[in-house]
Amino acid sequence: MQRLLSVLYIIAAFLTACAGTAEKGDDYPVPSPEKVTIKLDIVRAFDMRLPVISEADFQQILTEAERALTAKFGGVVQFEFTDHGQIPVDELFKDLSYRSSALYQSWIPYKYDIQLGKNMPVFSKPGYVKAVADFLKMYSLESLGKYFPGAVLKDYDQAAELVIDTYQRKVEWLKTLKTPKGESLLIKDQPPRQSFVEWYAMMSAQNQYDIIIANSLIVYDLITSPYPHTVCKHAKAGGASFSSPAREAFGGNSVMINILEDYGNIPGISADYQDTAPEEKNKIIGAILLAHEIGHAYFHIPDVYDHPASCLMNTPGGDVGNPELYKMLTADMTPCPKCKPWVEAKLYSIMADGETNEVKKGDLYMICAGKTAGLMGEELKNFYDQKVYITGLFNKAMAAYKKAGDQDKIAECNEKYYSIFPKK
Repeated sequence: MQRLLSVLYIIAAFLTACAGTAEKGDDYPVPSPEKVTIKLDIVRAFDMRLPVISEADFQQILTEAERALTAKFGGVVQFEFTDHGQIPVDELFKDLSYRSSALYQSWIPYKYDIQLGKNMPVFSKPGYVKAVADFLKMYSLESLGKYFPGAVLKDYDQAAELVIDTYQRKVEWLKTLKTPKGESLLIKDQPPRQSFVEWYAMMSAQNQYDIIIANSLIVYDLITSPYPHTVCKHAKAGGASFSSPAREAFGGNSVMINILEDYGNIPGISADYQDTAPEEKNKIIGAILLAHEIGHAYFHIPDVYDHPASCLMNTPGGDVGNPELYKMLTADMTPCPKCKPWVEAKLYSIMADGETNEVKKGDLYMICAGKTAGLMGEELKNFYDQKVYITGLFNKAMAAYKKAGDQDKIAECNEKYYSIFPKK
């Protein structure tokens, strides 16, 4: 029986708290839409070899997510959570038909093989280091240097070499870890539930859930996109925002958060939590994991390395554990000024959703797309998730203009899209 959980109200505080001169998108000022409700389906999918959370823990997580989202973003969004209870995590992977998708097939050569390790053919290809270096260019060398104390980064090739070496060492370390029952944490044959690539492809295909709370070890095994904060900490996924085109609540996205670090009792992974009470763990999960991932999925704010320490989306060095990160976050429970443009861009999309004038609807979607692409920059906007999102906004604009029969706007929409994503 599905049960509607307590509602997260995000009261309109963000724009007031970040008061300043409002930017304009074409002829439209920054919108101030009425409240909207986003209904989310949430499930707990657990590996029963590992500790799980109680119903009380679950409620505390949601409560803290509410507090963090209200304080850090504000706005006009109300999230309603429909609880689908607890299921075995392997139920999510009963249907492996997602493996036939073009996305999954394109990632096969770059899915880390825990048996081959450094002997994977991709590591000997000359273009691999360049691909990683190009990925890392979304970050400044100064911000990357925080992950390699003592190293003076001269260029992105050097940064790529350090990240690759760190990644391989971290995965070898994961192989040595044991569950509280003495079993190997990383299963030799690596079932789908322990692979980030498998999770991503499954979430892209599924149409049941907007949020999944997991407790499995999920190796971050997409080796062409080695996020430094992930690699340098444990080389595992602690949370993620996925492209899930069939899920409308987050505009074609979904979220997974992983409580292994908080509740797994795994030496080396859970060390930061040895003296942490469950209530405090739940607050950390609610803010640092759930609210953070909603920031990705709904507002499309990326992991950032140059925002204030109290920013919900800030991702500090790999030596900073979640308890310390939570202290930094809650030291200043006011909105992050550097997140403000991302929130404002989203407001155009929210207004478009409720607009009845088709031309205005199209304009609002197109403004949101242009502003978001500008915020993402050249490197980030071409990543799979981000390009899917921006393209989706243009598709909505185009559909509105076609419904209005406005040929000039249709031509303008096409021109704008190809100015962001040039034809090859």
